[in-house]
Amino acid sequence: MMTSRVSRAVAYGVVSLPLLAGVAGCSGDFDTTRTVPARGTLGRELFGVACDRVGAQALREDVTGASFHAVCHADPAGGYADKVNLGLLVAITQDAKTPEGDVVPVATQIKNRNYRIARIEALGRRREELIRALDATIP
Repeated sequence: MMTSRVSRAVAYGVVSLPLLAGVAGCSGDFDTTRTVPARGTLGRELFGVACDRVGAQALREDVTGASFHAVCHADPAGGYADKVNLGLLVAITQDAKTPEGDVVPVATQIKNRNYRIARIEALGRRREELIRALDATIP
């Protein structure tokens, strides 16, 4: 019984694979051109990756990374932001709880968030030094 199922599956595969290849071959023009985005030096690219990691670790509530993206990556004009965009973070609430169910005071939430934001902004303040160091280390 099992061998008939296997042989039937193999038969379907043998018949359908050439059929799929034939259909794919009859498609229209295949565009092979692409627009390559402007890239920075290796140090600049590595800084962006490292900054994203620090930001994601520090501000876990910002799942998209929108609040710190401008600190880590240059805009089209080549400029960076110096500050985390606080307007894109979720609001601090009075009913926040620990995993154990204890209420976290608003003052503690504000203190913790300010510390985590300061970590990202400190990385942004030393951005050019870090990029130069990375470029010199990995030419």
